[in-house]
Amino acid sequence: MCDSIIFDMDGTLVNFLDEMLISWNLTCKNHGWNKVIEFEELKSCMGLNGHDIGVKMFPNIDEDEATRRVEICSAEEIEYFDKVKIGKTYIPNEEFLIKLSNKHKLFIVSNCLEGYIEIFLKKYNYGKYFIDYKNAANGNSKAENIKEIVKTYNLKTPVYVGDTPKDLESSLEANVEFIYASYGFQEVKWDKKITKLEELLEIL
Repeated sequence: MCDSIIFDMDGTLVNFLDEMLISWNLTCKNHGWNKVIEFEELKSCMGLNGHDIGVKMFPNIDEDEATRRVEICSAEEIEYFDKVKIGKTYIPNEEFLIKLSNKHKLFIVSNCLEGYIEIFLKKYNYGKYFIDYKNAANGNSKAENIKEIVKTYNLKTPVYVGDTPKDLESSLEANVEFIYASYGFQEVKWDKKITKLEELLEIL
């Protein structure tokens, strides 16, 4: 019986790729970067930190400038999300979160930049169900942020739910049990998995 669940964001709790693609391409156009981002290209970046996304998306420019562009895209994305109806969440309904939070402490750890988790919690009014969250804005790796959550809240039997190989790697590095969200963005070779979030109520 686990005492806590730490969630990844993209591909695990939400799928905002369509809105993100519109926003990032608007930013590229407005800043004159001569870059058109394709859907699969953006999808392949999910789970990476800002630096690694920058290197992948803007391979022919200086790494620092590439990272800066990703930070700009992320900041302007939050402004865009605040004005529009954003994508879909894999959370079926509020009743699910009520049941889950009654049994487990809930957290979010993502490689997103500041504002992304916040806009999700604001738009869906789910903030009251998550005790804390960490993102890449503090400069820590995902594994380090998972470790910090575990230490800060004295978690004894946490699990991390994610959908990418990087999530698995980070979870193992943090010595936290991993559950693969197989409905997400990337394939992970891992036996313990769910095909929808509701299954967490059955297996935990």
